[in-house]
Amino acid sequence: IDTIEPYIISHCGDGSASSISKFFNRQELGNILWCCTVADHYPTRLVRLLQRGMIGETANEQNPTYMDKLYDGVGLAEQCVVTLVYLHAGMQLAGLREQKELPAGFPNGWGVFQDLNQLEDESGMKLHLTTSKIQKDVANAFTRIGFEIVEEHIVPFPDELPDLISLDIANIPQKIGIEVDGPSHYYHNLDLWSPQDPPDKGGFKFSNKQMEYSLDWNSAHIRTNGSTSLKNRLLEKLGWTIVHIPFWEWYNLKSDKLAEENYCREALNNIS
Repeated sequence: IDTIEPYIISHCGDGSASSISKFFNRQELGNILWCCTVADHYPTRLVRLLQRGMIGETANEQNPTYMDKLYDGVGLAEQCVVTLVYLHAGMQLAGLREQKELPAGFPNGWGVFQDLNQLEDESGMKLHLTTSKIQKDVANAFTRIGFEIVEEHIVPFPDELPDLISLDIANIPQKIGIEVDGPSHYYHNLDLWSPQDPPDKGGFKFSNKQMEYSLDWNSAHIRTNGSTSLKNRLLEKLGWTIVHIPFWEWYNLKSDKLAEENYCREALNNIS
C-alpha cells in the first residue's frame, strides 16, 4: 500500500473528485480501499483521496447525482458501499478519527439497496441471515451441551454506521461468537509449499463429466482469507471472542452426536 500511494496520488491531479474520476473508476478505488481495510493500514492522505473519488468530499461533490455523472452514470456499487462501511468501522475501532466521515445517512440516497442485509462484501459474500444445514447441526450440538445460543446475531457497528456483521451462532451474555467456516473462508497458500512437503491428499476427480480438483483441507497450507480475517479483527475489537468451526473438521465427525458434543466442549474449553 505504501509503495503504490505516491503513484496513485501523482495521477489524481488536484485531488478533486473530477480529477480522480479521469484516472480511476469507483470499483478500482474501492478495491484499493478494501486492501487498506483488510491490512488494517490507513494512510491518511491516500484514504482521503480514495474516498473522495468514490463519494466526494466538498458540499458540491457529496451529491449522488453529481458523482454518478463523473462516472458516466455508473452508480456506487454495493461492494463499494460495504467497503466504505468496513473502512470506517476499522478506522474508528483503531482509534483513528481524523479521516473524513461518511455523508449523513449513508448509504441512503446513493442508489443502492435500502435493505443493508442484502449488501455483499468484496468477496461476494452477503450478510447471511439464512442458516445452512451444517450451521444448524453445530447450533444443535452446542444446545445439547447446555450452551446458551442464538443464531444469526447481528453485531452493531460503532456510532451510526450500518450494521453489516452477523455471527452464525452467539452467546450474547458472554460475547462468544461461533463461526461455522465453509470453503469460501479459506485459501490454499502455494507460497508455503516446498518439494519436501508430504504429498497433498487432494486430487482430481470427475463431477458432472468435468474434471475438478479437490483440495486437501487438512493441509498445513490452508489459511484464512482476507475477508474472514477482517471480520474476525472487527469482532474482537468489538469485544467478542470467536470460536471457529472449520467445515472439514465437522464433517469428519460423521454426524456422531457424542463426537459433536465433545468437539463443542473442547472448542469452548480452548477459549483463552
